[in-house]
Amino acid sequence: MSQRREGADVIQTVGLISFVAIWVGAVIAVFDADLWLKEDSVYTNALTYGMATFTLQGMGFFFYKLLAQDSLESNAKIARMQRDQKEQMQHQQMQFSQKQMEMEMRRQQIEFEQQLKMLEDDPEVVQYMALQEEMVRRAKAAMEIPQHSASKKESLDLGATKKRGPDGRFVKDEE
Repeated sequence: MSQRREGADVIQTVGLISFVAIWVGAVIAVFDADLWLKEDSVYTNALTYGMATFTLQGMGFFFYKLLAQDSLESNAKIARMQRDQKEQMQHQQMQFSQKQMEMEMRRQQIEFEQQLKMLEDDPEVVQYMALQEEMVRRAKAAMEIPQHSASKKESLDLGATKKRGPDGRFVKDEE
């Protein structure tokens, strides 16, 4: 944007210099051709033609502003309208995307609720969930530390009938 503005400033400056050069050239041509007010005094001639040049430049600037200002204002108005339209379109697109996202989230929520309802209504799932809860309960119970004290008795006879020798090996039965 700043490069465009700099380019426009350069064009306006070159146009102003060209405009001044044309008017100064026209005044010199009028003076040299003796078409208007030629006095013997250089001071009078310089002052007269300087005022004439200033007047013509002022009139030229006035007509330039009169004709070009309308065009410049119209271009600025069009640019402002385009910028406002672009901002409005972006705002509308953002709102549309937001609504679309909300609708998609709502659709997914409804699907999830339907799947959950189907799972709750399915007897196999209900039975599975009850079994899972029972397993969790039993696992927690198995992890608990016993609160009673242990009794220290002699070892239990688990049914081993073979005798051992002094070295700890089983002794062969005599038949």
